[in-house]
Amino acid sequence: FNLHFVAMSTRAVCTRLLAGLQEDILDYIIDMLDGDEEQEEMQTALTDFLISCDVCTTEDEATAKCRELFAELSSNDSEAGPPSASIAEPLKLLDAPTSLAQTGEQLFRKEDDSGLGGRLVNIDEALDDRKKRKRQQEEERKATKLHYQRILAQRAAEEAALQEALAHAVTLRRQVGAYTGAVEAKPFALPNPGGGRDLLDNASFTLVRGRIYGLIGRNGKGKSTLLRALARRAVGDIPAELTVHYVSQEVQLNDDNMEWTPVEFVVNADVERTLLLAEAAKLSSAESTDVEQEKRLSELQMRLELINADTAAERAVALLTNLGFSTELRARCMSALSGGWRVRTALAAAIFARPDLLLLDEPTNHLSIGAVLWLARELTTSEVWKERIIVVVSHDRVFLDEVSSDTMHVSGAAHRLTQNRGNYSTWWKRRQQQRLTHERELESKKRDIKELRDFKPLGSTPKQMKIFKSKEKQADKLEEEANQMEEEAAALQEDAELPMTLKAGGKLDNFVVQIKAAGFRYQSASDSKMLFRDVEMGIDSKSRIVLLGENGNGKTTLVKLILGELEPTEGEIIRSAHARIALVNQHHAEQIDLTLSPLQFMLERFPGDGSHSHEQQLRAHLHSCGVMSEMQSLPSSALSGGQRSRVALSAVSYSKPHVLVLDEPTNNLDLESVASLADCIDKFEGGVVLVSHDQYFVSRVAKEVWLVEKGKVQRAVSFDHYRETQLSKLK
Repeated sequence: FNLHFVAMSTRAVCTRLLAGLQEDILDYIIDMLDGDEEQEEMQTALTDFLISCDVCTTEDEATAKCRELFAELSSNDSEAGPPSASIAEPLKLLDAPTSLAQTGEQLFRKEDDSGLGGRLVNIDEALDDRKKRKRQQEEERKATKLHYQRILAQRAAEEAALQEALAHAVTLRRQVGAYTGAVEAKPFALPNPGGGRDLLDNASFTLVRGRIYGLIGRNGKGKSTLLRALARRAVGDIPAELTVHYVSQEVQLNDDNMEWTPVEFVVNADVERTLLLAEAAKLSSAESTDVEQEKRLSELQMRLELINADTAAERAVALLTNLGFSTELRARCMSALSGGWRVRTALAAAIFARPDLLLLDEPTNHLSIGAVLWLARELTTSEVWKERIIVVVSHDRVFLDEVSSDTMHVSGAAHRLTQNRGNYSTWWKRRQQQRLTHERELESKKRDIKELRDFKPLGSTPKQMKIFKSKEKQADKLEEEANQMEEEAAALQEDAELPMTLKAGGKLDNFVVQIKAAGFRYQSASDSKMLFRDVEMGIDSKSRIVLLGENGNGKTTLVKLILGELEPTEGEIIRSAHARIALVNQHHAEQIDLTLSPLQFMLERFPGDGSHSHEQQLRAHLHSCGVMSEMQSLPSSALSGGQRSRVALSAVSYSKPHVLVLDEPTNNLDLESVASLADCIDKFEGGVVLVSHDQYFVSRVAKEVWLVEKGKVQRAVSFDHYRETQLSKLK
């Protein structure tokens, strides 16, 4: 008998009884059942098919599954009765019957781009293709993991070499004195760690004492690579006695410093103090000493007094406190700290060490706004740094404007490093003017070329032909110049903001989250003090809320309450049952497997039906979030912090949330990407709750400012008012 069923009935039965089948194979079975073959013929074909696809292991099991399937479909058919116009769902019939009797092979409908509905191929061929794709993905994953391990080994070796060079510099400067000149780099090329063309060609620079250089450029174009090359003295004529301290975005710990407290980590950053104490301890423990040794011990003790060695711990505590460390955090081991707190400890250690050349890669990441303001004041007003050189990479344009006296720009398009006086805003205005002037000159040149090409000689006399050829030569020369200008235009345009799009679930009526008289305390805490209480807040589809306050006051806890990861100790939090709330937090490693490429990461998180079209959808979505095609197949470990941020954002937005919770979303984004994200948030059709230290981003996005401090969560007057209050505390 012929089987003609309403599509939903057939699909529902097959999905339940054949659970675990891939979507495309399931579609084939449904199409086959909707055909006009005899049940016996279909059962024979389907039995073989279930065994070949490993749905069933034996023929008896496959036959029983087929009988159960046909029995339930027959039951549904008799209940449904004959098709009629009153049925809401249309009947799904094959355009032409597919006869399994005409071929002994099982068929599978494979989509193509022809628009003709696809072609029929052998099922064994389709399954072989799928196995090949799976093997290829596994090989790519193994290769990516090996690459990640090589990067970790390379970073560990670089850190060891940096520490060795630092100890050598301290020892050498005691012998020959400190180097007080400029640091110059003659023309050099900067290799690309990921392979391919060099990041910089024929680059050079001069670093002068007392100047703070803001190093800017798009993500992935070489800023961090240049800092690492400077740190390991691979570029520039860096004298051996010059001390260099590099603070990276990800702190590498070894077996020794893993068990140090933050105070011990900071104190040990003073390499001179460490070497002096070690030498003094060795001489003091000697059973007998001669005159020279006693004299040396006296010199060591005098030098230790001069550098205030005995107050090192007190000074370290003060630094850590200014960067937001509580007493409890200062007592932890480094191994017990999160990545963000480790970076803060490394930053405190760098400031404590007072090196001749200080290299900071995104130092404001993980800091509160109060700590960012303190750091800006420390670098710009302390007498220590007026005699030293600082190179800083930062996405915080307000911070960069406040601290930098000069700007160094890395051009990915031109593979060029340029150096200018003035801060970021000064550079940006100059860049805008250059771009405008260049566009005008290029348009003018193109008009001249057109006029020359449009010239028609008046006859074919020798004089007219001479004029014609002369104009052709002029046009050819101008075209060469125009082509060069087009290349220069690409370099000038590379700093334009890349658009970013975040998918949203759409607006919902009423509140998505309601917080009513809520309070919270951690039950495991040694004291029973409430972290905060009496919180009243509403979040809807139009909300643009920023949470401010010092670290440890409860901002992250409040975020977890909003997400439902924690429940209030008192009061209540009501969440819409229809709402999706998504989080992007500041720790990329917690969201992204660094052994996977961005595309592999998305495919693992959103496997879909495994088809080529699904993969293309993910590629397009990554591209819309600023993860360009050339980045999508690279291991995530080879991406810059900003590029990883875009991958994390793309993964979260793919689920189309109604409320987006962003915990330090600008960490590691470049300056232009921060502005692009702000534009994107403006257009996001859902609510936003934000925790951020980036002053520019907060001022662009926030419509409501809530302050978490002193056991309360209260709405502030404005962000500008909060900033002025924090500045007044530093005076």
